[in-house]
Amino acid sequence: MNTLFWGIGRSFVLCHLLLLGSVLHAQTEDSSKSMIFSANRFTGSGPKHSRLDGIASLSIGTYHGFRSDGLYSTTLQPSVGFEFLAEPGGSLHLLLGGHVGFSDPVTTGVSFGLRIPTEISKKPDLNVFTDIGILFFDDAAFSGPIKYGARIAFGARTIGDVDMEYRLAGEWRGMATGDSIEGYHTHALWWIGAEVGVAFSLVRHAKPLSRKDSLRAALRYIATHEEMDDFDAASSDEMLDRFLDRFWKIRDLTPSTKLNESRIEFERRVETANRMFSRSRHLGVTTDAGRVMTIYGQPDVIESQHSSYDEGAEYMVWVYSGRLKNMSFATFLFERSNRWPDWEQIYSNVPGEISGPAPQDLSPLLARWIF
Repeated sequence: MNTLFWGIGRSFVLCHLLLLGSVLHAQTEDSSKSMIFSANRFTGSGPKHSRLDGIASLSIGTYHGFRSDGLYSTTLQPSVGFEFLAEPGGSLHLLLGGHVGFSDPVTTGVSFGLRIPTEISKKPDLNVFTDIGILFFDDAAFSGPIKYGARIAFGARTIGDVDMEYRLAGEWRGMATGDSIEGYHTHALWWIGAEVGVAFSLVRHAKPLSRKDSLRAALRYIATHEEMDDFDAASSDEMLDRFLDRFWKIRDLTPSTKLNESRIEFERRVETANRMFSRSRHLGVTTDAGRVMTIYGQPDVIESQHSSYDEGAEYMVWVYSGRLKNMSFATFLFERSNRWPDWEQIYSNVPGEISGPAPQDLSPLLARWIF
């Protein structure tokens, strides 16, 4: 009889322990799904690409120089040009171009310099840049042999079915002495105008997306600069594995167990972001919506509607309830359109997040989370 009672008691205790373990595991899993990863806003570079583009352009501007008769004047001058843009894979691009200006006199120029991308627009289909270079020019017979100056341009490229470039450019061609309406003086030689061009790819080589590239795209949001330096120093899969073990060990919610809930949840979020938001040009985790998904997890509320003014524009609101300290709910507002197919974050009530003035054409369904 004692043996029977002992067996029943032992079974009762064992069942309770198993039940308690399953509850604790479920609580840990639930807590990991609602965790907020510490965002360090690291903006390291993604995978590199090499390419060679051609850019055919037309321009109109004012030419300040000497006419073929030797008199200095200001002339409206249209031009045609062609440039080669080489992107070897770094942050600076090489630019070699030439142009011909049709006025009195006809002018020719060749420039060699750099294109410097500018991080102003977050739209993946809009690239803002600055061009700067050395100009070699010939302003017809009056100027004599080829001389040199400088060229600078500010512009943007829109990427779509046809890649277009729009630039405001200026060329400094030094000083020269000669006749003008006012008399015999030293004059500045320069040109300034607006340019529009069509860009097309001549040679393009995209490195296959490696494991390290994919990891970098996600880890840069939560890693420190020092950790990313260690990550970049890893030159083999074995070194990457050792780095990841160290990286996630200090973020483990339950160091006494074999499972690392933080790592499992983060990798699940990255997989979800890539599945939902990837396009041919980039991984989903690199988009605004993918970044928010990775850091904050699956939202508690998702609502989307078209703009009340423009049927081509659509808004989406994500709401997180009670996940951030001292905030009853966190709101993220995204926008996309026919021209910009990626969801772009335009508003958030979370301090430090991307945010701007909320648009006025939100429907009442979405506006209740904003205003």
